[in-house]
Amino acid sequence: MGCHTWFYKKIAPQPTYNEVKENVLKHLKKNIDFYDRMIIGDIDADLLEAYPEWTAEYGIKYKSILERQIKFVEKDLCYNALYNRYNSDITSKLTININGILYIETDYHDVFRKYNYPTDKLFSLKETLEYIEKYKDEIYIYEDTFEILEQFWLEYPDGVIKFG
Repeated sequence: MGCHTWFYKKIAPQPTYNEVKENVLKHLKKNIDFYDRMIIGDIDADLLEAYPEWTAEYGIKYKSILERQIKFVEKDLCYNALYNRYNSDITSKLTININGILYIETDYHDVFRKYNYPTDKLFSLKETLEYIEKYKDEIYIYEDTFEILEQFWLEYPDGVIKFG
């Protein structure tokens, strides 16, 4: 059927680098707290039943990974990864950084599918329709694909479609 199509809108206003950095650090540290609870055995029994791999050893392993990530963020060593981990407190939707602009995923998803995993990004309805026509033998469309595409681009004219 092909890979997913992800639909993003531009975040407005764009957060500053320091706002993104603080946000990512906050979420990484929150996850460290969770692994600390896992290490001392302070996890709800129902969760442990659903996730039996959540042992103290698991917590130790993944806590150390997060601690390393925190050091990278604090030393400004991971600019793109930082923006891709940005998570507003309102939602847990994915974010991407394209040419210095931060986008957040919308509720539009898989309006059409493309075979393989292209790195192409689409920035307008016209570009999207031309892309679908150009790759029509590699694209799976649904009955309402074109209607939904028009709706997306009308709602988010500064949006982007990405594959993955």
